[in-house]
Amino acid sequence: MNKTDLENWKRKLRRWLQRRNGSDTFGRDVCYASLFLVFLDVFLKTGVLTRISFIGYLYSMFRAFSTNVNRRSLENQRYMELRWKLISSLQRYKNRAIDLKDHRYYTCPNCGQKLRVPRGKGKIEITCPKCGHKFDKKS
Repeated sequence: MNKTDLENWKRKLRRWLQRRNGSDTFGRDVCYASLFLVFLDVFLKTGVLTRISFIGYLYSMFRAFSTNVNRRSLENQRYMELRWKLISSLQRYKNRAIDLKDHRYYTCPNCGQKLRVPRGKGKIEITCPKCGHKFDKKS
């Protein structure tokens, strides 16, 4: 195989890959999850997780080489929205857990608004900023 043949193969491969979806966040995360399942199966020794991970890997390759770029883009966008919701809710719970030593959280009995009040102030009257309802609680 000489240099011109190699250049022709490269050019053909580049042209073929131009119309493909390529790697996106959803495809990479499916691939990472598949890899995690393989490592998990090394310890569990079931064989089932390896088969499932192989299916996930094939799906990520299908996504990468798919010519239906619009559909793959919509799938990736939906995945990114779900991923963002999960990450932001986990971040909220983390921040709330860190904040529990200095504050208490209550829910307004009238409208359901979550309210944060400082700890150690004794019995206080809490006014909901959303609906104006007042109720007594121990901080």
